[in-house]
This record gives sequence, C-alpha cells and structure tokens, in this order.
Amino acid sequence: MAAFETTTEIDALASYVFGEIADYTKAELWNPAYVSVSQVDGVGPGLGAKYAVIFTFYGRQFDLEYEVVEFEAQQRIVLEAKSRRVQARDEIVVKQNGAGSLVHRSAEFAFTGPLRLLDGGLQVAFESMSKRAAVNMGEQLLAA
Repeated sequence: MAAFETTTEIDALASYVFGEIADYTKAELWNPAYVSVSQVDGVGPGLGAKYAVIFTFYGRQFDLEYEVVEFEAQQRIVLEAKSRRVQARDEIVVKQNGAGSLVHRSAEFAFTGPLRLLDGGLQVAFESMSKRAAVNMGEQLLAA
C-alpha cells in the first residue's frame, strides 16, 4: 500500500476551491494519472455521488468507481474505491487561510490480488504522482 499527504496553498477563497475540488469530474484536470472522470450516480458533488475514473499506472489503464463516503459542505470530501485490482481512499480538506486557502489531501492506494507484486515500487510512483497532482491543482484552480 502507498500513502501520501500534502498541503497546498492556493490563492483563492476556500469556498471556491472546495467547490472546484468537490466536483470530482474536474479531477482529471489536476490529477496527472487520471485519463477521464465522469459522474455515474448522483447529481453534483455530495454524499453518495459516484464517479467512474480511468487512470494510468505504469503504462496500464485501470477503471475505478469512486464513491463519496463522507461530505462536509465547503470543507471536506472523502472518496473511496474498491475493485478486484485496486483499493483507494482520497480525503481532501479545504480551509480558509487569510485571503487564500489551504488544501490538505491524504490519499491511500493499494493493489489487490496478483497486482500486489507491484507494491514494491508503488510508494515512490504514488508520491511522484501525488506531488504533481498538488502542483497541478493549484495551477488549474488559479487558471479557472
């Protein structure tokens, strides 16, 4: 299993930042591993919303269905995904910080079944992707 935590400062109001992040269909704009994201259940962000995510890892594409399992409007979203091959959890907390905001993201990712053999390099690759996602998140939110 790989785990990563990061905090990103963004020069935008927390309410705006949370709105953009909670709309998980936009995650492909800031997460470099995501090829596409579409909402498959629910209307907009909120508890129980589900998202079909196609992502790449080591050159292979995987499909996951993320579900919002915890949601605190304007401040916190937790998504989880489980499949035959992968388990993932992503928690994002947004707080006002002066005129800007702080985005704290903690993520866990694990292969299951035979793909567990890839776990050896998983932490290094996951950290690299997560760092790029944090930078991209700030850039995309400021560009919007």
